[in-house]
Amino acid sequence: MEQISMFIKSLPASFQTMELLYARIDKSKALLFCICITLSVMTIEIIYSKIANSLMLFSDGLHMLTHALSLMVTFIAIFLAKKQSNSRNQTGLSQIETIAALINGVGLVIFTVYIFYESLLRFQDLSSLNVYQTLVIAIIGLFVNLLTATILFRAGIEDLNTKSAYLHLLADTFSSIAIIAGCVVIYYTNWLIIDPLLSLVVAFVIGKWSYGLLKEAFKSLLLRRG
Repeated sequence: MEQISMFIKSLPASFQTMELLYARIDKSKALLFCICITLSVMTIEIIYSKIANSLMLFSDGLHMLTHALSLMVTFIAIFLAKKQSNSRNQTGLSQIETIAALINGVGLVIFTVYIFYESLLRFQDLSSLNVYQTLVIAIIGLFVNLLTATILFRAGIEDLNTKSAYLHLLADTFSSIAIIAGCVVIYYTNWLIIDPLLSLVVAFVIGKWSYGLLKEAFKSLLLRRG
């Protein structure tokens, strides 16, 4: 890949957009793989969250859904950007990436609000959960999050759009770690309040990240219009 990049850079400027397309082909394949594995684990988490009666697991499953949607939007944006580059419309490329980042940010905000609502309901009616099932699924989720984050990082996170998808992965990784820690605490103390409490913490952190992402995307739009 290094030799190809060096060769392309030695070409005239009109041909250098080929380097971007070459990098994006690898990135699109990585995204497609991440989408498939994320949707699979998301389905498992949502199903077992009902079986184990775990709000923590359900919140992580919903977040994996927004994560999968984020990856899908990123994948589509790269596909459309490739077509825009082929037609030499570089302005369209930048607009697609910014709009996709906005969609990702809004998805995170919706997720945050919903989990806050569910957590408040759970505070009013604490109920037992299957700690073992929750722990096993959370560990699987953590492994998948680390795997997909590593794949996406190696594919490159230099643009705003891919960065937004990568933030989804980091948020998912954090929530999986929080769930694992919560399961250990509940197992030894039977503090059922940990379930909605950790869900609130995860939602708060993700909400903060989504604010930063939306702020950056809006700033990019304003600069372009200016």
